[in-house]
Amino acid sequence: MKMVWQKAAEQVYGWTEGPPRHTETWWWNEEVAKYIEEKRRCYKIWHQTKTASDRNQYKEARRNARRTVGLAQGKTRQELVNELESTAGKTNVYRDAKQMAKSRQDIVGVNCVKDAN
Repeated sequence: MKMVWQKAAEQVYGWTEGPPRHTETWWWNEEVAKYIEEKRRCYKIWHQTKTASDRNQYKEARRNARRTVGLAQGKTRQELVNELESTAGKTNVYRDAKQMAKSRQDIVGVNCVKDAN
């Protein structure tokens, strides 16, 4: 019975893709993406060959990726600080804090239907 229901639901609604593997973050940019992709490529090569030279290449790519991520995070934080220190930014401090707190909350429930309309 369960399989019949699942098959019918799959035909009608389909499947979702699931949660995204990499959510976009506030510091992600094209340069970071390039270094992370290079690190992944080096890891796949090292995982297949298991040689010392490929391992050293992977370690170097990993080191470069970490360095790039750190620089991107620092640069973005500095831009945020500079924006908040400006006169327009000072008026938006509470709005930004509220927005950051709201983005970290879980969705608790849904709105109820009150009447037929």
